[in-house]
Amino acid sequence: MKKGFGLIFLFLVILSLSFISAFSLSDLWGKSTGNVVEGECVDSDGGIDYYVLGGCYDNLKYFAENPIYDACHPDKPNVLREVYCSEDGYCDNFEYTCPEYCVDGACSEVCIPESIETTCGDWVCGILLNNCGEEVVCGICEVNEICTFVMGNRICVCSPNCTGKTCGDDGCGGSCGNCGTAPCVENHCVWPACIPDCTGKTCGDDGCGGSCGTCGENETCIYNMTHYYVCVESLCTDTDGGWDYFVKGEVTDSNGSYIDTCIIEGSNTYLMEYWCHNNQMLSERVPCTCTEGSGACIVESPINNEEVEVEGDDVQVEEESISSSLEIIEENSTSYVQTSKGNQEIKISPEEAIANADKIENVVDITIIQEGDVAAYAISGTKQAKLFSVIPITAKVEQKISVDDGSIISTEKPWWSFLARGI
Repeated sequence: MKKGFGLIFLFLVILSLSFISAFSLSDLWGKSTGNVVEGECVDSDGGIDYYVLGGCYDNLKYFAENPIYDACHPDKPNVLREVYCSEDGYCDNFEYTCPEYCVDGACSEVCIPESIETTCGDWVCGILLNNCGEEVVCGICEVNEICTFVMGNRICVCSPNCTGKTCGDDGCGGSCGNCGTAPCVENHCVWPACIPDCTGKTCGDDGCGGSCGTCGENETCIYNMTHYYVCVESLCTDTDGGWDYFVKGEVTDSNGSYIDTCIIEGSNTYLMEYWCHNNQMLSERVPCTCTEGSGACIVESPINNEEVEVEGDDVQVEEESISSSLEIIEENSTSYVQTSKGNQEIKISPEEAIANADKIENVVDITIIQEGDVAAYAISGTKQAKLFSVIPITAKVEQKISVDDGSIISTEKPWWSFLARGI
């Protein structure tokens, strides 16, 4: 009898716990369970209700501790995923387009803007549209920065600025130019001033590229015994202006006249060059290429061993021109460029300079300039690169190559080159 009573008591306890558990699961939603398939599915918003956030659980997939909720579609504006209990007794869902807005898992007549952090994500600058179609400013860059795309996001990057500068910082850790040995003062190269010196001179060079005076029609500027340049009566004249192998001239002094002459001895040719020095005729036998009756050497370029024509600021090479803001001078079959520090020999050919310009694939222009204290080839061109290692892009590059030893003096690349591969 006692054993039977015990079994009945245990059955009543289990039945009581079952009612308490059912009541607790229903109470999780705080409202009527609505569309219910008894013993299997519960929908907290009472069924299909687009304007109430609801959740659903069943005994098949979505249990009470892990229900599925109504939600706004992440990629489709104003589209609601409505969950409900199907006739089969499990949770199901479908998409519904709200007439106005979808906000926090329910249709709404009023749009509630999401936070700036949610709208902008990893963007630190630029403008995006939020869930309500409103423009949101994600951030503003500093004065020396620009807002640009990097890996799908907008970020602020430093923008170099060398406006009005020839040297100094470009604002992004780079340089606006190289002054060589000259100091950079307030973003400009300051070259030491040249002071002309004409002490004891009436003619000749003043030491700064100028003149201390001009002699008369029948006078010659000579370097006298007291080491000064002075004008004296011309006793010797030269029609080619002096010691010039490449122009035929005639020298006249008190002993007669002498004409520059090409001498041919077998396969060898020589030039007999005459010139005046301190009012005296001097001569020199010079080995060079010349032709009978020419009286002048044929200019062979030390640049590329092709015949060239020197005309002031240009060196014509095989019908192509390498321009220069500096004067090009030919002496003794050697080319020099005149800089503020004196004449500098051109030892490197344009072809060698281009070969040394390792950041340029296609040459657009080449010119000879003064860079600091030295003369250099300024080579402009392009190079193919990949922006962000993906997007093909053409970069403009300029490199300066020494005419003396072919070394790279400087390289100028686009400001965005740090974002590209191959430059």
